[in-house]
Amino acid sequence: MLYYLKFVFLLVLTAGASFVTTLFILLEREKSQPVSTEPEIIVQRSDGLVFMVSDFNNLEAVRLGSVYEIKSAARKLPGKEVFGHALKLWSDRKTDPARGKSIALLRLALKKGDGRAAHYLGVAYINGFGVKKDHVAAYRFLSDPALDTNPWSLYYRGLLLADKTFSGYDLRQAKIQLQRSRQKGVQVAGQLLDKIRSH
Repeated sequence: MLYYLKFVFLLVLTAGASFVTTLFILLEREKSQPVSTEPEIIVQRSDGLVFMVSDFNNLEAVRLGSVYEIKSAARKLPGKEVFGHALKLWSDRKTDPARGKSIALLRLALKKGDGRAAHYLGVAYINGFGVKKDHVAAYRFLSDPALDTNPWSLYYRGLLLADKTFSGYDLRQAKIQLQRSRQKGVQVAGQLLDKIRSH
């Protein structure tokens, strides 16, 4: 019995010494490596350039980065910041190459919980900005509950609902949405509402 106790004691002692030695080696190795002050690299491009989170402060760098690079870097940011960067890239010109990046960031911001992105995605689908025109998708985005108090989202909802070619055509609901938009100060909503009532 004493033999077994000595054996177990030696085994524990050897394992403990091995653990301490390994820990000491790892700590020494960590001390010898310099601490980097560079921002985290998110994507290493084949041409040797990199896109980093800090590059979001440089609009030109964002415009030059690919959609994949921009989305990869943006995944590290909270939804509110992603939405802000999407707006920096937003353009009403259909041919602007930055529009696809803006749409990608808006989708990511919405996924991260920033409901404001739904308004811009809805507008993009109505007008075909960076995406194919799709009024059903536009209405789906504009109907996000986060936009119930957004006067322009209410206007666009009414605009879609008043369109006889829209599959969700509903003139009564269109009037309600346009009336709410007009009450919040959107003059064009009032003009469209008057036009609908006059017919």
